[in-house]
Amino acid sequence: MRHGRSVIHVAVTRATSRYTGDAMATPTVPGRILLVDDDPAIRESLAAALDPTRYVLVSAADGASALAVAEGFSPEVVLLDLGLPDIQGLDLIPRLRELDELAGIVVLTATSEISVVVRAMRLGADNFLAKPVSLETLNDVLGRTLIARRRDRQLRALVARAAGPDAPVLIGPSRPMRRVVDLIHQVADTDATVLLEGESGTGKGLAAEMIHRASARAEGPFLDMNCAGLSPTLLESELFGHEKGAFTDAQQAKPGLLEIASGGTVFLDEIGEMPLEVQSKLLKVLESRRFRRVGGIRDISTNVRLIAATNRDLKDALQDGTFREDLYYRLNVFAINIPPLRHRADDILELAHHFLGELNRTMGTRVEGFEPAASDILKHYYWPGNVRELRNVVERAVILVRQGQIRSHHLPADLLKPSRTGAAAAVRPLAESEAEHVTHALEVTGGNIKRAAELLDISRTTLYNKIKAHKIRVAD
Repeated sequence: MRHGRSVIHVAVTRATSRYTGDAMATPTVPGRILLVDDDPAIRESLAAALDPTRYVLVSAADGASALAVAEGFSPEVVLLDLGLPDIQGLDLIPRLRELDELAGIVVLTATSEISVVVRAMRLGADNFLAKPVSLETLNDVLGRTLIARRRDRQLRALVARAAGPDAPVLIGPSRPMRRVVDLIHQVADTDATVLLEGESGTGKGLAAEMIHRASARAEGPFLDMNCAGLSPTLLESELFGHEKGAFTDAQQAKPGLLEIASGGTVFLDEIGEMPLEVQSKLLKVLESRRFRRVGGIRDISTNVRLIAATNRDLKDALQDGTFREDLYYRLNVFAINIPPLRHRADDILELAHHFLGELNRTMGTRVEGFEPAASDILKHYYWPGNVRELRNVVERAVILVRQGQIRSHHLPADLLKPSRTGAAAAVRPLAESEAEHVTHALEVTGGNIKRAAELLDISRTTLYNKIKAHKIRVAD
């Protein structure tokens, strides 16, 4: 329901807010605000009046649009007008709560009836503002709601990081995985850009989420995007956002991941597939923390941490000219190599049992474990699809068994082929064993080349050559 342009008055001279909480003391982490109001004059006036260093504002004209926007934008606070053309604003409150129970909801309305206020609060609204409202009052309420909800998210994140069953974790007692987890913990509490390297299915996305959840940005957004298979135009729009009319289908302005995730982390998977024209713009973000939306003329600042991942050797991409050298060195501040599952034989059964317990809970099954013959097949299979393939194999077996134990015949035929199992499959290539042996020597000696060479009974020159050949990262 439209109330007319004179109903809400937002001061264009921006009164100074009395609110001085720490959420407002961090202008580099703007709050994500969704305004739901069918009056375009109100949407335009608030967009012009709210300080962009404090808030990223996205608008919706009706309830359906609000729900669609909220699902992708993940607003921290919703400014909700109760008179909407397609749904009562009060009925929208519980639906917004279903999408995000920690989002703040501030009701804006022309009525001051106490019964409406009480019902809104009972449905989950945090505050209530009667129109007209000054910018000073709005800033105060937005600030208080934002900091309260951020504290709730921080508490939730801390609990999850400590003991939550859904907290991301890389499973495995093997030495290579212990090394990966140690590196994650070392880099998490910094803002360094991280490059995760490893084959598809090794858990690079999980490692990225672990870094985010263990960092000071844990209460901020964690947004991910796969760079493969997207056209340069679409990839650029998703990453940087676009202005209204920037291209044919740009019916309204849209913030990109780098804007929405300010204060949090953006994870770019398969970074090696990013087109060169987008690489140059990403380089600017890493250098200046500023960018422009597609079709925009205004620089936007962002406070985002970038984690990238690749399943290919980016140095090969440098050689063939498909990846920028300057971007590579900007990304490669702290590289972590996630080893393939075939190099982590000690992890296979522990991972399989972890997936089994997870699937029993979600599927309501009662599978007790693996018979020895089935365990032996799992342990000696080559796992070209890595951890992802192992999880799929366990899920298939659980569907077949439902209760009892998983036997050999419950496993896919590929795992039973002689070429894939048995003693021959357990023999690893010499180069792989050598790389792990050299890495272990460097770990034992704390990266001391002289002592590691002595342990390996080779010269320092030979050790340097092996480090270079196997692309082993030496701790400083």
